[in-house]
Amino acid sequence: MKMCKKIIVALLIVMSVSLVANADNLVILHTNDTHSQIDPTDKDKGGVLRRKALIDSVRGVNKNVLLVDAGDAVQGTVYFNLFKGEVEQQMMNIMGYDLCIIGNHEFDNGIEGLKSMVDMSAAQTLSTNYLFEDSLLRNKIAPYIIKCIGDKKIAFIAININPKGLVSAENYIGVGYIDGQLMADSIAKQLKEDFGADYVVALTHIGYDDDVKLAKGSRYIDLIIGGHTHDLINSADKNCKLAHKVVNQNGDSVLIAQADKSGRYVGEVTLDLDNGDKHSKVIAVDSRLDRVEPDSTMVNLIAVYRQGVDGLMNQGVATAVADLKKDEAPLQNYVSDMVLSQAKKIYGKDIDLSIMNSGGIRNDIAKGKVSIGQIMGLLPFNNRIVVMTITGKDLLEAFDVMASRGGDCVSENVDAVFDAETKKCTIVKINGEQVNPQKIYTLATIDYLAGGGDYMTSLTRGEIVATGNKVLYDEMIEYLQSQKDAQINPSSKQRMRKK
Repeated sequence: MKMCKKIIVALLIVMSVSLVANADNLVILHTNDTHSQIDPTDKDKGGVLRRKALIDSVRGVNKNVLLVDAGDAVQGTVYFNLFKGEVEQQMMNIMGYDLCIIGNHEFDNGIEGLKSMVDMSAAQTLSTNYLFEDSLLRNKIAPYIIKCIGDKKIAFIAININPKGLVSAENYIGVGYIDGQLMADSIAKQLKEDFGADYVVALTHIGYDDDVKLAKGSRYIDLIIGGHTHDLINSADKNCKLAHKVVNQNGDSVLIAQADKSGRYVGEVTLDLDNGDKHSKVIAVDSRLDRVEPDSTMVNLIAVYRQGVDGLMNQGVATAVADLKKDEAPLQNYVSDMVLSQAKKIYGKDIDLSIMNSGGIRNDIAKGKVSIGQIMGLLPFNNRIVVMTITGKDLLEAFDVMASRGGDCVSENVDAVFDAETKKCTIVKINGEQVNPQKIYTLATIDYLAGGGDYMTSLTRGEIVATGNKVLYDEMIEYLQSQKDAQINPSSKQRMRKK
């Protein structure tokens, strides 16, 4: 690949000093998709204080330890809404991360926001298949790095997801993309043949299925540590259906690792530097680690940030009559109906329907008091409600995209049925009438989807006729505050369902 060769020759390789002489093993601790989870989750998993204790314990008994993150360290809690990634970077610096890569949510505050996080990070940020020459990130992100451990060289590359259709276009201005599947192994080959790397580790944020594809097509990649799909690859669990070793083009075994999400686990890969044997496991980050004296620097720093977070988390705005899961119909119904209601206020006229992407709903809501902070965590992105006119043909195309991912969120007056095999809708009714491809409809949604986000390309052919001036979580807070003693008690009907 001529383009890849030009890129790798043109860019400066980053070399590290030896960690220890005559090393036998390298332990790579890894996280992914921690999504701003500074505190433990509701299920008593995770929390950065516990993670620090676990990491320190592994470092205490192993000579050669590297700590890496496979992307999406941010977005998902009020810490990110308030402090724009500052808290996460501070915590990662204290934990001593060596390497990190860019997930799609690192772009959520645009290139300037990503630059601020990269500048703050003590870890080396890597990206092999993003091009930054025309962006604010020029010369700030390395295409790869080689770590020298004893007499062995371990190269790390980073393969990132295509931002088109996933990230708002204005959030990655100036960033170029090359298909990582096409270039990764050729870069790995050059690292081995031209720079003498003994092993190549690919840190990826492309998802498990694409990691498997990458491994099967490779000859020179030894290990893949991934993220994006929030998979827990547990080699010790006989019930885990995800293969942790895949045979490559040479007939050799490539190890694939991923450690769930929200910092609930830390993955541990052990690489025998003499014979190349690779073993992986995951370690739960849970309450047993509370017995360890927490890191005082981290405790004091979190306390400063937590003041603002706690204020929002304690300020009630509604009551949920039952536990509501982010990936289930009741909560998705509620958000869709809220979008439609607020859109009518913005537009001042009737609107035919609303749609929301289920991926935009990030957290569960527990039964009982619901706080402003919880609403911000529920709908954390800087999206705004828009009203658009769109043809029935384009609307039906959008419904097929929603069907391809198992269905999304629609307003109460919509009834949609899709075929699970063809991933196409067979019925889309609004107020009991099948959508007419020739008719013009008014649609309420969010600007991210209207701009083609989440692969909703057909929505870009509609015309935006009104836009709200509040971010989505503020719209929902206003919606709840307008109701006396607001109760979240949504319908459980599956409005978009399999045939």
